[in-house]
Amino acid sequence: MHAYYFKSSVGVFRIFPFRGNFWLEIDRGMYSAYISPEEAAIDVYMHTTGHNGWDKLKGIEDAPEDLSGWRYL
Repeated sequence: MHAYYFKSSVGVFRIFPFRGNFWLEIDRGMYSAYISPEEAAIDVYMHTTGHNGWDKLKGIEDAPEDLSGWRYL
């Protein structure tokens, strides 16, 4: 299955399609379902994922602003 990947200091984020939505996962923990992969990437960029380790790094560690900065495999 194809997915978008972003490697951060707290682990690898993955956005992938599943049952009609796009899911955000980090190290095998699923956090939220989205209508589009772009929405998930925005939550990672804004540090509003629900993953405490990542969300606490707002202003400390940057993420891509949109999917163009993610790897698609």
